[in-house]
Amino acid sequence: MKRFISGVKTGLPICMGVIPVGISFGIIARQGGLESWQAILMSIIVFAGASQIMSIGMLVQGASVPAIIFATFLINLRHLIMSTYVMNRLKEKGLLKKMALAYVLCDESFALFSMSEEGEDDDIFLFGINVVLGISWITSTAIGCIALSVLPDTISKSLGIAFYASFIAILMPNIRKNMQLFLVVIITGIINSMFGMFFSSSTALIFSILIGACIGMVIIKDEERSME
Repeated sequence: MKRFISGVKTGLPICMGVIPVGISFGIIARQGGLESWQAILMSIIVFAGASQIMSIGMLVQGASVPAIIFATFLINLRHLIMSTYVMNRLKEKGLLKKMALAYVLCDESFALFSMSEEGEDDDIFLFGINVVLGISWITSTAIGCIALSVLPDTISKSLGIAFYASFIAILMPNIRKNMQLFLVVIITGIINSMFGMFFSSSTALIFSILIGACIGMVIIKDEERSME
């Protein structure tokens, strides 16, 4: 119980950053045509902020379901690496417990868990982090859905920029740390615009993500070599 409480306390400060994004997602989802219950259910099942925001954007653009699933798969590939590290620390635990913890693993909980000291009850500690982050994300999504329902139409319509602001908020911290990422973002945006002239928006997005990822790997590798 002590490790669980410790995990909850560790995750609480991060909630201050999770809640605004969750509220934004609730607003975006409602503006994108989802019912409140659908948006909340999406936050429960998917539980991945960037993927959820991207999915709503693709839905609005008329993207196909396979395209949305594929794009979500690409954007969440990093979870393979994160889960490998976490499962290595939890290798003595049961399979069902590992699967449950992997299901709710996110960037924030991984960062907090990886910086913590190893102990016998690591699974309980991680569960505590995930519980507080999960509740914050789902609750804030519900708040966003309700907020859009009670706000005047003039304010609701002006909140359409929340979708773009949310993506900028996700990108900016990483761009400030590494300007090479800014170059990748710009190149990917240009590629997406060019492909959009000849293909559907969903097809253009998938190709631009793949090409942008390859360009990003080359740029980052060159940067690492220059630093050696």
